[in-house]
Amino acid sequence: MKKNTAFILLILCFFNSSCIAASSNNKNFNPPNKQFVKVYNELTILKCDEKVKKPCVPGTFIKTGSGLNIFIKKGVTTVITAGHVCSNSGLPKHIKNFTSVVKVMDYKGHVHQAHIIESTTDHASEGDLCSLYIPTMDPSNIRMLEKDPEPGMTVYALAAPLGVYHPPTVPIFRGIYSGLVDASTAMTTVPGAGGASGAAILTEDGKVIGILYAVKQNFQNISLISSYKTTKAFIRKTRKKISKLNF
Repeated sequence: MKKNTAFILLILCFFNSSCIAASSNNKNFNPPNKQFVKVYNELTILKCDEKVKKPCVPGTFIKTGSGLNIFIKKGVTTVITAGHVCSNSGLPKHIKNFTSVVKVMDYKGHVHQAHIIESTTDHASEGDLCSLYIPTMDPSNIRMLEKDPEPGMTVYALAAPLGVYHPPTVPIFRGIYSGLVDASTAMTTVPGAGGASGAAILTEDGKVIGILYAVKQNFQNISLISSYKTTKAFIRKTRKKISKLNF
C-alpha cells in the first residue's frame, strides 16, 4: 500500500510543475558580497540666503544608499545605484552655495572616491538610476539577465537599510518579482527602507534585473525598481558615455 501511494505521488509530481518549482526554491543564493558597496553622498552647505526665514545651517550632511559593482565595460569599474542617491536636485532654493562628493565603502571597509558617469531621476522615462566610476576598485563580472524577468521569480537584494552594513557582512533580502507597473518601473516584494535605495535586484544566478529606488510608505515589503528594459537602456547609455570620456 505504501509503495502504491509513493508511486502515485511520484506520478502526480511528474505532471505538476509546482513540485519542480518547490525543489528549485531550495537552491542556495550565492551573494556577491564583495561587489556590494555602501554609497555616501556628502553634501556641504556653504551659504544660505539669510533673507529667507527657513531652516538652513551651513555644515556637512550625509545621505546613504546601496550599490553594486557590475560589469559595463571591460577594464572599467562601475557601480550602479539609484539616481536620487547621487543627485542633490530638489534642494531648497535658499541654499545658495554647496558642494557634493560621492564616495563608496567596499566589503573591506575601505572608502573610495566615486565619479558620476550618468544620473537620472526621471521615473517616467529614464528611471531613477546612477552609474559611478570607481578607479580604485577592481572590476566586476556581474551582468544583467539576458531576457525579461518573469513574474513569480525569486529575487534577492543586498542592501544597507538605515545604514546597516558591517563589512564584509551585508543584509540579504529575498522577495518575488511581481511584474511591471509601467514601462519604466517594476514591482517586487523585496523589503526596503531608507538606505536601501540603489540596491540591485538579483536572480538566484546573480544576474541583475533592476535597481530598487522606492518602497511603499506603509508597507515596506512592496518595493519599486527600475524595469529591466529601462535598466538595460541606462547601462547602454553609460557604456557610450564611458567611451566618450576615455576612462
